[in-house]
Amino acid sequence: MRVLPYRLAGSGIERDHIVGALRGVHDPVNHQRRVLVLFERAGLEDPLQGKIPGIRWADLRERAVALAAEIAPIRQPILRLLTRAKDPLERDGRHGSLAVLTAATSSLGPECCGQGNEQQQASCHGKISQQDRRRYLTLVVWLGYRTCRFRLASTRYNLQKMNNLESIRVRRYGNRGPNVVVLHGGPGAPGSAAGLAQALSDDFSVLEPLQRRSGIVPLTVSQHVEDLAAIAPAGSAIVGHSWGAMLGLSFAACFPDRVFCLALVGCGTYDEECRAQFRSRLDALMDGAARSRLEALKLRAAMEVDPDVRDAVVRQRGDLTMSVESYERVDSLDDPSGALAYDGGANAETWNDVLRLQREGLEPQRFSRISCPVLMLHGHIDPHPGAATRDLLRRFIPDLQYVEFEKCGHEPWKEKHARHPFLIALLSWLRLHSR
Repeated sequence: MRVLPYRLAGSGIERDHIVGALRGVHDPVNHQRRVLVLFERAGLEDPLQGKIPGIRWADLRERAVALAAEIAPIRQPILRLLTRAKDPLERDGRHGSLAVLTAATSSLGPECCGQGNEQQQASCHGKISQQDRRRYLTLVVWLGYRTCRFRLASTRYNLQKMNNLESIRVRRYGNRGPNVVVLHGGPGAPGSAAGLAQALSDDFSVLEPLQRRSGIVPLTVSQHVEDLAAIAPAGSAIVGHSWGAMLGLSFAACFPDRVFCLALVGCGTYDEECRAQFRSRLDALMDGAARSRLEALKLRAAMEVDPDVRDAVVRQRGDLTMSVESYERVDSLDDPSGALAYDGGANAETWNDVLRLQREGLEPQRFSRISCPVLMLHGHIDPHPGAATRDLLRRFIPDLQYVEFEKCGHEPWKEKHARHPFLIALLSWLRLHSR
């Protein structure tokens, strides 16, 4: 027997109605039942106390999905919510006192509540009785309510989890002099600036924050700024590399009174024109073998389903790109223990938000709030277009200083020829502007 009450969901029962009625209620079960009525009070039977002839409980989801698929005029029927539920009746059958929203029950149309004429009722239920049809409607409303209540509880849990986030990890180097916070790039490459942090530790107390990994909360620029605000001492100097330089700018714009000076090493891009220059310059630095290898790694990362393996592949891509972006890199200058597991998820989530801020005209426009001295340090062969980015940033930071190094790529502290002049310039500037 086929049960298909015509125009059931189209008569006004939608998920939005239930969610709308629950909005603002912290706990819909323990909120003194202000917007809830018992089934008995509404004159409806407990859906678990009776059975509709010809319908097995195990088949409810299949029937509901078929119904949702056949009713075209509706937008988001409650029944479609059941596609993610597994045996909801077996899970919730122990609850004897069930509640439904007054708003939901009142939204049923007259032709589907037994108040229409005989022709309408016949089209509604076909050969099933009015009592069975009421049970069916009651069950649909109840399941929609239970699903919405679960989603509200899940939302509250996620919000609580976000409010109770642990602070990010911080590695420290040196114990004398003013505070300097070194921000790594990527995004998602924790430990990649460990060599730079160590190089500054003889003169400063250096903090190396390990930016939050993906999976706990959505990673945005705002989240990274909040994480940094929780651990960076007030009045610190900030040295950021690549994406870390961009994070330093965002932080200084949000907390201008907490940053004493800001150094940008190999800063990232802020418009499509600069990114087009970057891609063109990077392609010009690669030979055929490197280009083929990079494309193969990109394809492998896109097809890999294991997140750990995918992150390892993305790290290989990053290492290959860094070797191309260098002039004459000396890898032994970095402590191998400084590198940590790459996080491809953090890279994708964070960079998508970076692009969103640029599309919406929020960055770099809000950098006009920055009041501290700002210095850009850039390698001459770094494919990131330093001069173009400098000119763009100077629209909002007029006093920005710029220094470029010959025979130098994207990581100056690792370059054989540029390491010494780079560190001299950075250390001298930090001593001049740090407290």
